[in-house]
Amino acid sequence: MKHPSNSAEEAAEHDSFSDAAENIPQAQDFRIAQCDLATEMRRLTDAVTAMRMDVSKTSTDEVADDTPDSAVVGEKEVVDSKSDETAEEPVVEPTVEPGMDKTAKELYRKERYHDWEELEGDLPEDDDEKYKKYALVVRHERDADGGNVLLHSVKIQSPHVRDFLTKVFEGYRGVYTNIRRLTLRPPYHEFYYRWDKFQELLEDIKDELAKEHIELLHKVIAPEIKPHLEAKDDMIKQGVISYDYLWALFPPDTEVYAQTESGERLYMARRCWYRKNLRSTTFVVDCEYIDYNGSLLGYGTDRLEIDQYGGHTEIAELNPIPTSFVPNIEDVRRKLTARGRSFENLIGVHYKGYSGLYLPHIPRAWLQPRKRHIENGRVVIDAKLFHEQDPDKKPRLRPLDSDIREKEKADDDYDYYQNVYDEEENYGRQEEVKPGRLILKEEEYCYCSPFVTGYNLTSKQWATFEAARVIEVQWSHDAFEKLVLPFDYKELILSFAESQLSHKDNFDDIMAGKGQGFITLLSGEPGVGKTLTAEAVSEQMRCPLYAMSAGELGSDAAEVEENLEKVLEICAKWGAVLLLDECDVFLEERTLSDIHRNKLVSVFLRLLEYFKGLMFLTTNRVSSFDSAFQSRIHLTINYPALDQASRRAIWETFVRPNIELQHKSTVTALHLDELAGMRLNGREIKNIVKTARLLSNRKNVGLGIDHIRTVLRIKQDSVSNSIIAEDD
Repeated sequence: MKHPSNSAEEAAEHDSFSDAAENIPQAQDFRIAQCDLATEMRRLTDAVTAMRMDVSKTSTDEVADDTPDSAVVGEKEVVDSKSDETAEEPVVEPTVEPGMDKTAKELYRKERYHDWEELEGDLPEDDDEKYKKYALVVRHERDADGGNVLLHSVKIQSPHVRDFLTKVFEGYRGVYTNIRRLTLRPPYHEFYYRWDKFQELLEDIKDELAKEHIELLHKVIAPEIKPHLEAKDDMIKQGVISYDYLWALFPPDTEVYAQTESGERLYMARRCWYRKNLRSTTFVVDCEYIDYNGSLLGYGTDRLEIDQYGGHTEIAELNPIPTSFVPNIEDVRRKLTARGRSFENLIGVHYKGYSGLYLPHIPRAWLQPRKRHIENGRVVIDAKLFHEQDPDKKPRLRPLDSDIREKEKADDDYDYYQNVYDEEENYGRQEEVKPGRLILKEEEYCYCSPFVTGYNLTSKQWATFEAARVIEVQWSHDAFEKLVLPFDYKELILSFAESQLSHKDNFDDIMAGKGQGFITLLSGEPGVGKTLTAEAVSEQMRCPLYAMSAGELGSDAAEVEENLEKVLEICAKWGAVLLLDECDVFLEERTLSDIHRNKLVSVFLRLLEYFKGLMFLTTNRVSSFDSAFQSRIHLTINYPALDQASRRAIWETFVRPNIELQHKSTVTALHLDELAGMRLNGREIKNIVKTARLLSNRKNVGLGIDHIRTVLRIKQDSVSNSIIAEDD
């Protein structure tokens, strides 16, 4: 900050500087002989600074001498009243706490990279108003290095050019020429894709004024487009492409072929761009395919990527690749069309067979589970119920007949030309709109997803399945006939099942919705056919069987309620037979001391009251049956221990199955009579025959009585040894 001074002070300071200047050469001659020029300059600077301080002190003393005498008390100066009237007191601004000043400070900068300055008066005149008379406003700027001059943007103001571009980009995704502020920005790839059409329409224009306006645009854009056209055409002739020209192969709506984990796929390209990170760049093609989410058949989004490479690569080796470069594309299209028909046929709810890999679905899980394999399994295809388990992951689809241009419309200030080097945008989350058609056109089948979603009844998991591996169920037509039960029992069970699953009987409770299910209790020793009864009924009725044990429901009352509600809802929607095995914990009579178990039973009873399907409960003992359950059971069947005739029928069923075998069994009727005399249950008989068959297959002969006797001897020895061990 400068010290105040009058003209006398300035003269004194000038004289002092003059004296110093006269002494500088002598000092300079003396010092240069001893040190370098840098040291001399520092000394001179210090000398000048000292002289200035002397001048300042002298000036202050002179001012003090000229000042009138005044009374001084301590360090405060007392001045007469006349001085108070004429002297101006300094204005001291009050201190304001941060953020408490009730005014707004307005700043302004002309360009994005300029510093902010205080705004004084009105804003500068808008360039739009200044240049609104021109057909085009073309802006240029230097590159980041300040060297080359680049084309920054082209603002379209001519109605003739706007109308012309409407025709050029008719049907082009993301291009809207009717917005108020129509500004084109680099890299102008949209013009590259439609350059031939641009040239053709330009030649057909008859209006001279319109043609002059459009030629202005042509003159600006052509230098940006033609080098790319020439470079791309040259590479295509050689069958190669460089990494920075991959975008030229994938215009919007290009049909794309890709080899994926699920096999060959066909897509429609939506857009392409380069995703940059600190280490590398990845070329991304956002594509569309046809999918079903349980309520809508429409276009889903997928993302295909090509890693960065140097130099050039053969186009035929790219993955993905435009189908125009695939030699056998028609064979691929026919195969994928057939798969697409299978996909369409699986829309809705279907009970099917499945063999192959499937991907289990774990709701709200971040990690991708590993694929698993199933052979001759049973599945229910139901996309709607699948996505209800985890709504956040439900794909949001664009209806088949919707116009994507309608979904991409933006406000009037939107610059629709997006740089293919843009950062990653919100991907694959289109807003779902009202459902469209559920029937595909012939040309759409090849774009269908290879996957369908549903439930694996074997592993009791929601999962994703390959549509091509879904087959019809191979029913066991004679399963019910082979069920070893008195004939009248079988007739009674089947009549109840047919009535319940066909909804022929509309009998209802006094309170609507209660007691509409049918519950059958099957009790008896292990291996007498309780589980087989439920399985045979589902085969006879050709409906799904949902089999589970009571332990799978959980041990806590809240957990049991949640799991059982889900199971009952699924079975009611699918018309499935529910088999709840080993449910003794729910059937046993309640006691006052076991409050935890009483809660479980109460929850179970309440949910059974509103079940609307067919349920089989199995138990090995009903010695202390809870009375509340007795009133809810519609049919109870007690399975007696197998007699000799029943055991013989079971032996014959497993020894002589109705299937073609490589070697026929040599077990005779006398052998069956011999085997029937052994006190074994049905499950034990099945396991013995299965083990004996493994023995005969190893020797490459048919099943014989010797194989069965060998297994029985080993089994008897094992039982004897275990009894001896217990006695010891």
